[in-house]
Amino acid sequence: MELSLPLTAVVLAGGQSRRLGRDKALLEFGGPTLLARTVETLAPLCREVIVVTNSPQAHAHPAARLVGDLLPGMGSLGGIYSGLMAATTQYSLVVGCDMPFLNPKVIAYLASLAPGVDVIMPRRHKLLEPLHSIYSKPCLPFIKDLLDRRQLRIFDFLPHVRVRYVEESELTPWDPDHRSFLNINTPLDLAQVRALFEGNA
Repeated sequence: MELSLPLTAVVLAGGQSRRLGRDKALLEFGGPTLLARTVETLAPLCREVIVVTNSPQAHAHPAARLVGDLLPGMGSLGGIYSGLMAATTQYSLVVGCDMPFLNPKVIAYLASLAPGVDVIMPRRHKLLEPLHSIYSKPCLPFIKDLLDRRQLRIFDFLPHVRVRYVEESELTPWDPDHRSFLNINTPLDLAQVRALFEGNA
C-alpha cells in the first residue's frame, strides 16, 4: 500500500511502563516483540521508521533508526519533539510501541488528510488519540515552547496549529472494531489484548 505523501513513522519506546511493571516494547506477540511487530508493520508504509528510546541496545531493529530523547524526562511530548526533529519528512505518524493492531488502511486515510493542516488526530469516545496521530514539523516551535516551560500536556499546543480531528465514524470502514487504537498500560490490558490477538476474545 502506498501513502499519499512521504511519511516518517515515529515509535515512542521511552516510557517507563510503571503500571505494567516491565518494558512494553519487549513483550512478545506470536514470536516477535511488540516493538518489532510495530516496526515491521510501519516500515513498508513509511519512508523511514524512527524509534525514540533511551535503551538503544534493547530496542535496536534493523528496519529502524534509533533516536534518544533530546530532552529526557519530558514524557510523550518530549518523545514527539525528538522524533519530529529527527524526521526527514514534513509529516510524521507518531505511535506508541504498545499498539499491536496498527492498521495500514487507517494510517493511509489519516495521511490523505494531511495537506493544509499541521496535525491529524483521531477522536474516539470523545477522547483524543495523540499517540496515533500525524504531526508536521511546523508544530516543533510550539512543542518546544511547552517543553521549555515544563508543560507536558500534548493537547496544550494544539490551539496554536491547524488540527484536523478525525471522528471514529470516519475510521469505521477500515477498522470496524477500532482495534488499531488499543494499547497496553496494565496487566489487564495485556490479558485482553493477548486474548484478542489469539482469537479467544
